Amino acid sequence: MRQVLFRLAVGFVLALLLAGGAAAADANNTTPAANQTPPAVWERTYGGLANETLLSLLGAPDGGYLLVGSAEGNGTGEELYLVRTDSNGTPTREMRMPFGTGGAGSPIMADRTADGGTIVVGGIDSAGPTGEDVALLRLGPEGRQLWSRSYAIGNGRDVGDAVRSATDGGYIVAGTTDSPNGGTPELLLQKVGEDGGEVWHRAVPVGAGILFVRDLLATPDGGYLVAGSTDANHPGSLDMLLVKVSSGGNREWLRTYASGAETAYGYAIQPSPDGGWLLLGGVDGASSQAAVLVKVDTAGNEQWRKRIAIGGARTWGYALARAGVDGYAVAGAVEAPGGLRSYAARLDRSGTEVWNRSFAIGSGPSRALAVTAAPPDRLVVGGEASRTTDALYDLYLSSVVPPTVAPNATATATINVTTNATATPNATATANATSIPTTAVPATTQAALAPTLCLVAVAGTALLAALRRR
Repeated sequence: MRQVLFRLAVGFVLALLLAGGAAAADANNTTPAANQTPPAVWERTYGGLANETLLSLLGAPDGGYLLVGSAEGNGTGEELYLVRTDSNGTPTREMRMPFGTGGAGSPIMADRTADGGTIVVGGIDSAGPTGEDVALLRLGPEGRQLWSRSYAIGNGRDVGDAVRSATDGGYIVAGTTDSPNGGTPELLLQKVGEDGGEVWHRAVPVGAGILFVRDLLATPDGGYLVAGSTDANHPGSLDMLLVKVSSGGNREWLRTYASGAETAYGYAIQPSPDGGWLLLGGVDGASSQAAVLVKVDTAGNEQWRKRIAIGGARTWGYALARAGVDGYAVAGAVEAPGGLRSYAARLDRSGTEVWNRSFAIGSGPSRALAVTAAPPDRLVVGGEASRTTDALYDLYLSSVVPPTVAPNATATATINVTTNATATPNATATANATSIPTTAVPATTQAALAPTLCLVAVAGTALLAALRRR
């Protein structure tokens, strides 16, 4: 039910925003100029039976891909939707199955297991008064369900938002749990074994009234980084968040990264080739929307920051991956005439653009939610694209190539990169932690928006956050 309401809100907000007639220029048009390569080598769409949402894009040992998504069920929660493809995106297997014990659950994120299987985390409606419990589903390499477990951690709502294979075996879950003292959510960390049996769990206060948990990354010392957003140091707004925990789930440090008066979200984290990590997020102001990259050292101290606005238009960054020896790939959505379009960008180790492409999937709005590098110099992008017949969303994969121009042509930069503020250290948590949604607020549209439309965008963002609150 949560995802259904969320999608209805998304459609409402998108419809209002698109009706405002956004007029931003489209970066790297889908129709290539003379002597310029087309944006994609191949492009595939999947689904069509329901409204599908992409959760994760996982690589396969044979060079293919596994798209893990969710689809609206028949009144018993959401189905897990899996599409296995070859290296060219051609589907070789497609499966739909209930998620969670009893099937009344909502999957949120998936990861590969050591044997080539899949582990999926999310939330499931609780039979008791707590409302929701953490849910895990384990699939074998061939897609067969091995086990499904649910876990009631505290006295209130418990949700798993991210999952990774643990460095010492089993799996680590990060999410949110209601504090037993006041009902405000805290950071939840949970370790389970290969059979799903719980090894330990921790409820970690972050000193906030709002908390997003979005990504989870193992660190070289055996610990983990949790990325998301919080209002811990910015009451009434949000900052990007990183929390470093030990292998046993104990907090080592917490940092927030503000962006002035803008609301800031943390979405994804990747290791840096020169040490430390790169955090991808986004900032949302009264008349601006941009993706943001923050480079931090091993202690979480900010080293540099860059904003990304494709073609100067409103830009959302949802996915971050390593590309090559010392580069990165970013993907998301950019505002363009007629609606949102997906984009992919290749960055060097300093966060400077090497190239970017924006592209349409079909004739409706789309957004990229996952990206991975593919040889020789392509990026494979996964996301959601709207069907023109019923406005529902299908999943897609697109193999995007760098643009090339004529030998004597002068390339025009289409990325707006600026450097900005520093991190706000917060080594000591204060009381009253809270937790907020884990799914990024869907890309809306802008570019010279009228004041009334800006108010609609702000109201829509608040509505989406409320519906996704755990």
